[in-house]
Amino acid sequence: LANGELVLFWFTSLAFHEYRDVAKAHPEYEKVYNSISDDAKRAALGSWARRSTDGGRTWSEPVVSQVGNPNSRLYCTKLRNGHLLMVKHGKMGEHFEQKGWLPRRELRAFVSDDEGRTWKGDLLLDERTKGLSYPDGDVAADGSVYLTYDCDRMRAGEILVAHITEQDVLAGKLVSEGSYLRRVASSRTIHRPETASGMEVLPLGA
Repeated sequence: LANGELVLFWFTSLAFHEYRDVAKAHPEYEKVYNSISDDAKRAALGSWARRSTDGGRTWSEPVVSQVGNPNSRLYCTKLRNGHLLMVKHGKMGEHFEQKGWLPRRELRAFVSDDEGRTWKGDLLLDERTKGLSYPDGDVAADGSVYLTYDCDRMRAGEILVAHITEQDVLAGKLVSEGSYLRRVASSRTIHRPETASGMEVLPLGA
């Protein structure tokens, strides 16, 4: 952050318990898993955050994060003006009951002007209810943001791109010239995904 603080977000779930093939492939993980009591596992479920003011040497006690996310990564970056932009699943503050492998649904973007303490705006990037995952991005020289993520990776294998601005996020809709959502950059199959009005889908190789 601008003041030198570090912020760490993470989530916990019981997905490891349900996917026994993963456990068999990683016996060292299962050993750790079995060493933790059921009560401790339940107490640790959810999304958490910690802060460090000394470059990561020490960290504050974990607190429940308002961010909330299923079993998938989120993306957070600093914009040119110092504000933060985050892309995550679901609405800000939405509670995800971490009892198993949750649907990776609805990617949304938010902005913070107070170093992550509060979040504003809510731009729906992709409304599909499953199969969305691993958002990433880069801030362009003009301050706009290019985002990538995948959908239905085991079948269609789509890689999608969005181009947005902070103004789009705060307005909750595309208001900036040149902004777009859900452009298909690559896919295993040539097909048109579900789209909302005005969203453009590029042909393969475009």
